[in-house]
Formats: sequence, C-alpha cells, structure tokens
Amino acid sequence: MPAVFIVADRSHEKLTKNRTLLDLGDVLRIFVAEALTCSDPGGQLTANDVEVHIFDRRHLLQIGGEQFALQVTVVARELPERRAYLEERSKELQRKFKAICPPDVTGYIWVLLPPGAFVPF
Repeated sequence: MPAVFIVADRSHEKLTKNRTLLDLGDVLRIFVAEALTCSDPGGQLTANDVEVHIFDRRHLLQIGGEQFALQVTVVARELPERRAYLEERSKELQRKFKAICPPDVTGYIWVLLPPGAFVPF
C-alpha cells in the first residue's frame, strides 16, 4: 500500500482551504496508483490502495524546503518494474499533478521505493 505524505504551506494564499488540499490528495491517489501500477506480483494498484496524509507545515518543526509550498513524498514497495521505470513514471506523475495544482504553487514530488512489506492486522 503506497503512502503519500503532503506537507503544505497553509500560509500560501492558494492553500488555505482544507477542500483544496483534500481535492489534491484525492486526485493524487489516482495519479499515484496509475504511475506505480506494474505487472509484477502485487504491483496492481487502485486509488483505494493509496493512503494520503496531509500535514500543515506551520505545525511541524522543519529545516529546509521553505521555498516549496507543497512537498509530496510517495513511499511504495520496491518492485523490479517500478524500479526500472522510476524516472519516467515520476516525471509523468509530476506533470499530471502540476497541471491540477493552483497557479503559482511551487513544490516537488519525491518517489521512494524501498524494500518493504505491508502487513495488515
């Protein structure tokens, strides 16, 4: 199950409304599922497989990154096909997400594919 962590600068005039961030998070679930779906066993994803956590930067102790209004980190289990197409799919994810972001909002997407296992209880 991929996890997406969004750190938002809520002081940015385009990011003050909860609805804006929730809408971005909902669409990002779809984009992440599309970008990370692969033919490897366990690699098929739907938007429902993606968790999104949104943090208000004003309530975090953070050093660095202040120039970005949105910081998006995607963490998903490493699979061979995901690793092979990481750069290509990350750029496509960035292109799609930037297209739906409010104008003048700067940010980045960082996709991490560490070894891991998801085990519900």
